[in-house]
Amino acid sequence: MPNHHAQSRAQPSMYQGNCRTQRGYATDATYATTMRGSGFPGQKLATDLVYQLGFSVTPLVQRVPSRREAMVLRGLQESLTTHYAEETHRGHLERIWELVFSDESGRAPPFERYSSAWCAFGFQQRDPSADIRGGGELSLDFMLYLLNNHRPLVERILRAHRRRAAQRGPYANYPFACAAIGITRKVK
Repeated sequence: MPNHHAQSRAQPSMYQGNCRTQRGYATDATYATTMRGSGFPGQKLATDLVYQLGFSVTPLVQRVPSRREAMVLRGLQESLTTHYAEETHRGHLERIWELVFSDESGRAPPFERYSSAWCAFGFQQRDPSADIRGGGELSLDFMLYLLNNHRPLVERILRAHRRRAAQRGPYANYPFACAAIGITRKVK
Protein backbone atom coordinates (compact mmCIF):
# COMPACT_ATOMS: atom_id res chain seq x y z
CA MET A 1 0.00 0.00 0.00
CA PRO A 2 1.47 3.41 -0.97
CA ASN A 3 2.61 5.79 1.73
CA HIS A 4 0.20 8.71 1.40
CA HIS A 5 1.98 10.72 4.10
CA ALA A 6 5.15 10.91 1.97
CA GLN A 7 3.48 13.31 -0.48
CA SER A 8 4.90 16.80 -0.64
CA ARG A 9 3.36 19.55 1.44
CA ALA A 10 2.68 21.57 -1.72
CA GLN A 11 0.10 19.06 -2.92
CA PRO A 12 -2.75 18.56 -0.44
CA SER A 13 -4.06 15.05 -0.16
CA MET A 14 -7.11 13.47 1.40
CA TYR A 15 -4.71 11.58 3.67
CA GLN A 16 -2.32 14.41 4.55
CA GLY A 17 -2.27 16.23 7.89
CA ASN A 18 -4.00 15.15 11.06
CA CYS A 19 -6.24 12.53 9.51
CA ARG A 20 -8.03 10.80 12.33
CA THR A 21 -10.11 7.71 11.80
CA GLN A 22 -13.04 6.47 13.75
CA ARG A 23 -14.16 2.86 13.38
CA GLY A 24 -12.13 2.58 10.17
CA TYR A 25 -13.83 5.47 8.39
CA ALA A 26 -12.52 8.90 7.39
CA THR A 27 -13.78 11.75 9.55
CA ASP A 28 -14.56 15.40 8.95
CA ALA A 29 -10.97 16.21 9.99
CA THR A 30 -9.82 14.78 6.66
CA TYR A 31 -12.22 17.08 4.80
CA ALA A 32 -11.09 20.11 6.80
CA THR A 33 -7.43 19.26 6.19
CA THR A 34 -8.01 18.99 2.45
CA MET A 35 -9.80 22.34 2.37
CA ARG A 36 -6.93 24.19 4.11
CA GLY A 37 -4.31 23.37 1.49
CA SER A 38 -3.60 25.42 -1.59
CA GLY A 39 -4.53 23.31 -4.57
CA PHE A 40 -5.82 23.44 -8.09
CA PRO A 41 -8.59 25.83 -9.15
CA GLY A 42 -11.92 24.20 -8.43
CA GLN A 43 -10.52 22.02 -5.65
CA LYS A 44 -13.24 23.15 -3.26
CA LEU A 45 -15.96 22.12 -5.73
CA ALA A 46 -14.30 18.77 -6.37
CA THR A 47 -13.77 18.16 -2.66
CA ASP A 48 -17.36 19.14 -1.89
CA LEU A 49 -18.60 16.69 -4.50
CA VAL A 50 -16.51 13.83 -3.15
CA TYR A 51 -17.43 14.68 0.44
CA GLN A 52 -21.14 14.98 -0.22
CA LEU A 53 -21.22 11.77 -2.23
CA GLY A 54 -19.96 9.73 0.66
CA PHE A 55 -16.27 10.28 1.31
CA SER A 56 -17.03 10.53 5.02
CA VAL A 57 -18.18 6.89 5.03
CA THR A 58 -15.64 5.37 2.64
CA PRO A 59 -13.78 2.48 4.28
CA LEU A 60 -10.05 3.09 4.53
CA VAL A 61 -9.25 -0.60 4.95
CA GLN A 62 -9.53 -2.88 1.93
CA ARG A 63 -11.49 -6.10 2.39
CA VAL A 64 -12.99 -8.84 0.29
CA PRO A 65 -16.52 -7.86 -0.78
CA SER A 66 -19.45 -9.97 0.31
CA ARG A 67 -21.31 -12.01 -2.32
CA ARG A 68 -24.04 -9.35 -2.57
CA GLU A 69 -21.49 -6.52 -2.85
CA ALA A 70 -19.60 -8.45 -5.55
CA MET A 71 -22.85 -8.85 -7.53
CA VAL A 72 -23.52 -5.11 -7.26
CA LEU A 73 -19.97 -4.32 -8.37
CA ARG A 74 -20.29 -6.63 -11.39
CA GLY A 75 -23.56 -4.94 -12.29
CA LEU A 76 -21.93 -1.51 -12.05
CA GLN A 77 -19.05 -2.62 -14.25
CA GLU A 78 -21.47 -4.03 -16.83
CA SER A 79 -23.43 -0.79 -16.73
CA LEU A 80 -20.20 1.09 -17.32
CA THR A 81 -19.57 -0.79 -20.55
CA THR A 82 -23.19 -0.68 -21.81
CA HIS A 83 -23.03 1.66 -24.79
CA TYR A 84 -25.72 4.16 -25.62
CA ALA A 85 -28.75 2.65 -27.33
CA GLU A 86 -31.40 5.11 -28.52
CA GLU A 87 -34.40 2.96 -27.62
CA THR A 88 -33.07 2.17 -24.13
CA HIS A 89 -31.37 5.39 -23.06
CA ARG A 90 -33.31 8.19 -24.74
CA GLY A 91 -35.49 8.47 -21.62
CA HIS A 92 -32.35 9.15 -19.55
CA LEU A 93 -31.37 11.99 -21.88
CA GLU A 94 -34.90 13.41 -21.85
CA ARG A 95 -34.89 13.44 -18.04
CA ILE A 96 -31.44 15.09 -17.92
CA TRP A 97 -32.68 17.70 -20.44
CA GLU A 98 -35.74 18.36 -18.30
CA LEU A 99 -33.72 18.72 -15.07
CA VAL A 100 -30.96 20.86 -16.56
CA PHE A 101 -32.90 23.19 -18.81
CA SER A 102 -36.15 23.71 -16.88
CA ASP A 103 -36.97 27.20 -15.65
CA GLU A 104 -38.21 28.24 -12.20
CA SER A 105 -41.74 27.08 -13.04
CA GLY A 106 -40.38 23.61 -13.83
CA ARG A 107 -41.03 23.81 -17.58
CA ALA A 108 -38.28 22.82 -19.96
CA PRO A 109 -38.00 23.63 -23.65
CA PRO A 110 -38.89 20.76 -26.01
CA PHE A 111 -36.32 17.97 -25.94
CA GLU A 112 -33.69 18.13 -28.66
CA ARG A 113 -31.60 15.03 -29.21
CA TYR A 114 -28.98 17.01 -31.17
CA SER A 115 -28.46 20.52 -29.83
CA SER A 116 -25.72 22.95 -28.90
CA ALA A 117 -27.50 23.24 -25.54
CA TRP A 118 -25.90 19.92 -24.56
CA CYS A 119 -22.54 21.69 -24.74
CA ALA A 120 -23.74 24.18 -22.10
CA PHE A 121 -24.21 21.24 -19.72
CA GLY A 122 -20.70 20.04 -20.45
CA PHE A 123 -20.91 17.58 -23.30
CA GLN A 124 -18.24 18.07 -25.95
CA GLN A 125 -20.56 17.73 -28.94
CA ARG A 126 -24.12 18.42 -30.00
CA ASP A 127 -24.71 14.67 -29.73
CA PRO A 128 -24.35 13.62 -26.06
CA SER A 129 -24.24 9.92 -26.95
CA ALA A 130 -20.72 10.38 -28.34
CA ASP A 131 -19.48 11.36 -24.85
CA ILE A 132 -21.66 8.83 -23.02
CA ARG A 133 -19.90 6.04 -24.86
CA GLY A 134 -16.91 6.55 -22.51
CA GLY A 135 -18.92 6.00 -19.33
CA GLY A 136 -21.75 3.81 -20.52
CA GLU A 137 -25.20 3.66 -19.00
CA LEU A 138 -23.71 4.18 -15.55
CA SER A 139 -22.61 7.72 -16.48
CA LEU A 140 -26.24 8.60 -17.35
CA ASP A 141 -27.43 7.12 -14.05
CA PHE A 142 -24.73 9.06 -12.19
CA MET A 143 -25.71 12.38 -13.79
CA LEU A 144 -29.37 11.71 -13.01
CA TYR A 145 -28.43 10.84 -9.42
CA LEU A 146 -26.53 14.11 -9.04
CA LEU A 147 -29.33 16.15 -10.60
CA ASN A 148 -32.03 14.48 -8.48
CA ASN A 149 -30.22 14.20 -5.13
CA HIS A 150 -27.58 16.94 -5.12
CA ARG A 151 -29.26 19.65 -7.16
CA PRO A 152 -27.84 22.65 -5.21
CA LEU A 153 -24.30 21.33 -5.65
CA VAL A 154 -24.79 20.77 -9.41
CA GLU A 155 -26.26 24.26 -9.79
CA ARG A 156 -23.30 25.76 -7.91
CA ILE A 157 -20.82 23.88 -10.13
CA LEU A 158 -22.63 24.98 -13.31
CA ARG A 159 -22.74 28.62 -12.13
CA ALA A 160 -19.01 28.52 -11.38
CA HIS A 161 -18.39 26.98 -14.82
CA ARG A 162 -20.36 29.72 -16.57
CA ARG A 163 -18.60 32.42 -14.54
CA ARG A 164 -15.13 31.02 -15.35
CA ALA A 165 -16.01 30.55 -19.02
CA ALA A 166 -17.13 34.20 -19.21
CA GLN A 167 -13.90 35.36 -17.58
CA ARG A 168 -11.38 33.06 -19.27
CA GLY A 169 -13.05 31.62 -22.36
CA PRO A 170 -14.86 28.37 -23.12
CA TYR A 171 -11.85 26.13 -22.37
CA ALA A 172 -11.12 27.55 -18.92
CA ASN A 173 -12.24 24.52 -16.93
CA TYR A 174 -13.53 20.99 -17.17
CA PRO A 175 -17.14 20.65 -18.42
CA PHE A 176 -19.58 19.14 -15.91
CA ALA A 177 -20.91 16.25 -18.03
CA CYS A 178 -17.39 15.23 -19.06
CA ALA A 179 -16.28 15.37 -15.43
CA ALA A 180 -19.23 13.18 -14.37
CA ILE A 181 -18.36 10.65 -17.09
CA GLY A 182 -14.70 10.73 -16.01
CA ILE A 183 -15.65 10.08 -12.38
CA THR A 184 -17.90 7.23 -13.49
CA ARG A 185 -15.06 5.62 -15.44
CA LYS A 186 -13.05 5.34 -12.21
CA VAL A 187 -15.35 2.45 -11.22
CA LYS A 188 -13.35 0.18 -13.54
